Amino acid sequence: MKFAFVILHYQTYSDTLDCVNSLSIVDYPNVEIVIIDNGSPNRSGDLLKHKFSNNPRVHFLPSQTNVGFARGNNIGFYYAKHTLHSDFIALINNDTFIDDALFVTKIINKYKHSPFHILGPRVISSIDGSDQSPRTNKDWNRQKSLAENVKILQARIDHYKKMKALASINLDTTFIKIKKKIFRNSWLPSSGEVAYHPSQEIEDVKINGCAIIFSPLYLEKYEGLYDRTFMYGEESILHYISNRDQLKTIYFPDVILYHKESSSTKTVLRNKAKRRIFYYKNFIQSRSELLNLMKDEL
Repeated sequence: MKFAFVILHYQTYSDTLDCVNSLSIVDYPNVEIVIIDNGSPNRSGDLLKHKFSNNPRVHFLPSQTNVGFARGNNIGFYYAKHTLHSDFIALINNDTFIDDALFVTKIINKYKHSPFHILGPRVISSIDGSDQSPRTNKDWNRQKSLAENVKILQARIDHYKKMKALASINLDTTFIKIKKKIFRNSWLPSSGEVAYHPSQEIEDVKINGCAIIFSPLYLEKYEGLYDRTFMYGEESILHYISNRDQLKTIYFPDVILYHKESSSTKTVLRNKAKRRIFYYKNFIQSRSELLNLMKDEL
């Protein structure tokens, strides 16, 4: 079986270089690497293209503009599926790295014994060692009705609209601190989904969007991620579509990936207030797309 890693690059040359180099440890004979330069305004894309020009396993795809997370990854997904004829496609952030020679072998063996559509590895912060998966889904809950979930998600969108307005006058962090102190975080609209232990294998759970592995079963039906978002929220939408279409998603802690955490965003948006506004803006847009998907089912 052929296994392809798809890496979306934007400006941070050293992160992408570290990510690609870490894959050299993978002890599996049929691995391809696809790098998409997502319209980087600096020369980092050209540098990467030159760096790996003599490596036949690394494929470089340029995008003239920054088309966002989902559409950028889908460029690589389409190439890996239709040009490389890959059986498995792993979308991994460029600020991640692998330190397990059996990373691919474990995933393929898991699929052979228990077929799945989507797999999420255990994600560990390389900064403080904390676990970042599996994710708690605050946007919707499988145990609630669709109408109830629409109300939950609308409340979250309305909340982040207020946060975006407060961020424009640099008062959002103050608001958060006060609310947390008074209400101990219960003020934030939540679906009520429970958290899971990171060492526990789980099915049908929201996985971390920085590392998503798609199997042949997924590739038979889809051409990548839902592509009407720019950034953030893709994992919630994928979780919803998986539930809607009855796909098998598993969180598999036997494979581990390390994450440097939002390295590209922090590099491009050094001002913390601007970074928060960017997050709120795209959170609202992505969750609005998810809300539309839910309403279509009503």
